[in-house]
Amino acid sequence: MFKKFLLIFYFLTLLSSPFFVFAQIAPSESTKDAKTEVKGIEFKPSIDIPGSIFTDKIIVTGDTLGNYIVAVYRYGGIFAGIVAMFMLVYAGWEWLLAGGNSSKISQAKSKISGTLMGLALLFGGYLLLSLISTNLISFKSLNATLPDIVNICVATKTEDSCKRANCLWVPATAEQLRADESIANYCVPPLSTACPSESTLQDVNIAGLAESGCSDCRLTIDTINKLKKAVAMLSPAESMTITSAYRTFAKQQELYDCYQNKLKTGRCTCSSCNEAAKPGCDAPHQTGTAVDVCITTPSFNTCGRDSEGKSFLQKKYNCSNAASCPTGLYDAQQVLNRIMVGACFVPYEGPKGEWWHFQANSSSCD
Repeated sequence: MFKKFLLIFYFLTLLSSPFFVFAQIAPSESTKDAKTEVKGIEFKPSIDIPGSIFTDKIIVTGDTLGNYIVAVYRYGGIFAGIVAMFMLVYAGWEWLLAGGNSSKISQAKSKISGTLMGLALLFGGYLLLSLISTNLISFKSLNATLPDIVNICVATKTEDSCKRANCLWVPATAEQLRADESIANYCVPPLSTACPSESTLQDVNIAGLAESGCSDCRLTIDTINKLKKAVAMLSPAESMTITSAYRTFAKQQELYDCYQNKLKTGRCTCSSCNEAAKPGCDAPHQTGTAVDVCITTPSFNTCGRDSEGKSFLQKKYNCSNAASCPTGLYDAQQVLNRIMVGACFVPYEGPKGEWWHFQANSSSCD
């Protein structure tokens, strides 16, 4: 009699446990709309939580922490339910195939009872707390006002405190100096400002110079004049393309974060993980004096891609000699380097080099 009752209970538990577990995953309508109610700081977890709002960027609100804890618990319940289901199936087959062997039957019973005990502990705690008081299983909104990063930066008066607040310490503009000569530098938000030098930039627009992937093709007038000289040095069978010029704080921060993440993890999860300077008004691309260019010669197109579809504008194609890269790439790189140096640009001399990156020489090179 007891054996029949146990088998009936086993199969009922096996059939109902998935529905019990999966019933926990549907977020409420108010939770679904939480990320569209208020504009503010965006948050996205490093590991997505399926079946919740934490699979994409959301806006942080007073409910975010509570929703995150609930999402983790629900997903853990789903995982535990699936594991329990397979354990019950496995133990049931052991029992059915035991052939009267008391030792195997005892092991199967032990697995079934252990699995059911685990489910009881996992979900019984929730049910018990809900019976005592619903306040024990609900999260109230924190109603916390997030700090205004703009006001924090503006209120900071020293370089050290500015950097500790993750703001940027930049030179004062001409207008600020006229108002107060003692203001040599000031503190600004990292992603919402431009360097003072941006006011001096102009669109490149050089005849014979193609633009590809250049999101903001502006440079200083002196850099543009040098680039015109480089284009004039091309032969009729050669052409040059500019791929990057001026960068905003936001763009430089994006590239810098991608590069730093690659250094830490060894993996590139962005469209480009090439070396990038830390955002600041002294970063070459943010001064409007640095350009990334590639060249097409009769024998090779350095602006193209390899047989795997990967761009030649990456570290692996910094050729040290003709044998270390695809045939013709090294020679084309040398042609580009000769032209840019002749036009008064300085090639990048970092630890691993970037054959496509050049900075206008500040000193006379005529």
